[in-house]
Amino acid sequence: MKRPTNAEKCLAILVLRSIGESVTNIVITLSCARYVVVNTGKWFEQLPYEHAVAFCDEAAITRAIERNKESFQQTRNGLPEKAAEVTADDILRHYRLTDYLEHQATIRQNMKKEALQKHFDAIRDLIERWREQLLPTRENVINPILGSFSKNDVKPGQHRNAPLNWIIREDGPTTVWLDVEDDRLFDALKIHLPNKELWDEYTELKELLCIEIDTCLTVSWNKGMSRIEAAEKLVESIDSLLEAEASKSIYPEKCRWCPDLD
Repeated sequence: MKRPTNAEKCLAILVLRSIGESVTNIVITLSCARYVVVNTGKWFEQLPYEHAVAFCDEAAITRAIERNKESFQQTRNGLPEKAAEVTADDILRHYRLTDYLEHQATIRQNMKKEALQKHFDAIRDLIERWREQLLPTRENVINPILGSFSKNDVKPGQHRNAPLNWIIREDGPTTVWLDVEDDRLFDALKIHLPNKELWDEYTELKELLCIEIDTCLTVSWNKGMSRIEAAEKLVESIDSLLEAEASKSIYPEKCRWCPDLD
């Protein structure tokens, strides 16, 4: 079926049918033949859906309503105002409900997939930040994880030597963490990276640092290895595990920040 020659009249017909106007009323309102009204609806229903969406341009709908405003008013008071509220979605729902619902579902699913991909990108970025804080690649950066602590570093209170942070309590255990752990997505890493070896080694590394801080001495660790040597070994192992995780394109386990694709 050929496209109607008068696009504005065609849109006016679609608008009026969408708000429940009868074919007879539309014939009177727009001074057109009955077959024009009927064929316009059939033509629109047979259009490929993407073409139907393109035809229902909001600006074109507004122009069609404005151009026929006087005719609408002559037919019935309030008709111009009612017609002015019609949107492209209203027309598509009226004529192409099944296609419209499927299209909207596809849009929502694509938006969720895009959001999930952005979330995974953020996870990978966080992994890289974690690696950088464990093993800085910038020149002339001293890694506090592999350094020693002075007497001033072990006074009660909160301390910082970026990216390392620690709190010493007079009546409780020492706490150590890296800046990366302050990111709200760090908890998500524990779900997306369910690698027991990784988390066990990171816990061991932090415990090692706590012991160093608490004693402020290089202590014996792991069958005679010095604390720094033990830390170096752990850091390299953790970095290797994180490198493997960073190469993944998706993370099967879902965290509370993952968009629901169901």
